[in-house]
Amino acid sequence: MRWWRVVFMVFPAICWAMSPEKRQQSRDLLRQIQGASSRDRVLGLIKKNRPLVTAQVVSVAMTKLRRGGDAPAALRVFEDSRASTKMNRKAVNAAIGSCGRNWRRAFRFFDELRRKEPPDLATYRALLTACEKGGQ
Repeated sequence: MRWWRVVFMVFPAICWAMSPEKRQQSRDLLRQIQGASSRDRVLGLIKKNRPLVTAQVVSVAMTKLRRGGDAPAALRVFEDSRASTKMNRKAVNAAIGSCGRNWRRAFRFFDELRRKEPPDLATYRALLTACEKGGQ
């Protein structure tokens, strides 16, 4: 199953507390991020629509940036959004996956996640990948 299908299947449950208008605006933001053709466009959408940014939006933006070859920008989105958005496990997993060779940073994200909720298989896989890339 493609990752964006999963996003649209779980997205309504994540933002249930939002008003219907904000929910629709967040869905529209997700679609715009998925259709964005450049890093600058993704970063601009996140910055412009800060009140609509949820953990799911951050996760999708990070995945889009990382697959586009810009892991540092993905981590910047995560760091910038942490103060204003409650991050879920999927967003932290995406951050760990974006760490690349920086396994120490990946472990810091892992420790933060572990204090809040139990890690899942995807968390361990991302962490092991970061350690492997870092030569650990």
